Amino acid sequence: MKCPKYRVCNAPLCPLDRESLQKGVWYPDEAICSNERFKNLRWIKIQREIKKKAVHPDRCFTYAMLIKMKIVKKPRGAKNTPYFELNQIEEKLPLLTD
Repeated sequence: MKCPKYRVCNAPLCPLDRESLQKGVWYPDEAICSNERFKNLRWIKIQREIKKKAVHPDRCFTYAMLIKMKIVKKPRGAKNTPYFELNQIEEKLPLLTD
C-alpha cells in the first residue's frame, strides 16, 4: 500500500516503511506521520506526547523505544548515536498493510 501523503511527508518513521521502523531514528522536533489512518497507533500517540514534553530535543528515539514506552513523563531519548548502538535487538517488527 502506498501512502497518499508519500510525496509531501517527511516523517522519519513511517508505519508503511519497514526499513524506517527498523533503522530510523526520530527527534522530537521532527515530523510525525499525519496519515489519518495511523493517528491512533500507540507509538504515534507516544511521539506526540514526547513532542510536547521533550526534555532533550537533541536526543533521538527509535521505533523499538517508542513501542516499549508505557507512559511519557520526562522523555530523554538517546544521545545522537548510530542506530546499531541504540538497538541491537533484531526483532520482527510488524508492518501495517491492507
